[in-house]
Amino acid sequence: MALPFNLRRPLLLRSRNGEKTISAELFAHPQGIVWFELYWHLAPNPNDKIHLLRGDLKGEGPWIIADTVISLVGCQGTDPEMAMQLSQWESYLLLNKTEYPGIETITQIAKQWGVNRD
Repeated sequence: MALPFNLRRPLLLRSRNGEKTISAELFAHPQGIVWFELYWHLAPNPNDKIHLLRGDLKGEGPWIIADTVISLVGCQGTDPEMAMQLSQWESYLLLNKTEYPGIETITQIAKQWGVNRD
């Protein structure tokens, strides 16, 4: 399987304490990964919804970094709540195409976080 940031799709992040969230965007970073929460662009301060997760990325899918497992959302119907969040996100994007920043803008923001991507 591809590296998670090459998939260009939302992914599930599950920490050791069981907290789960979905990434809207995910980038390789020299110290780990940078990921954006769903609806990050609607926050009063979007940087509050962008995170650097430090560690070495391991695995072929699911992937592990620090104490977090990254996987496909709702893989094999195992997580209906997260699958519903993903479905709502995808519907939002379809209905609000002009509100979500383009990949060029997103990449520029990621670079401000230290992502080395051209």
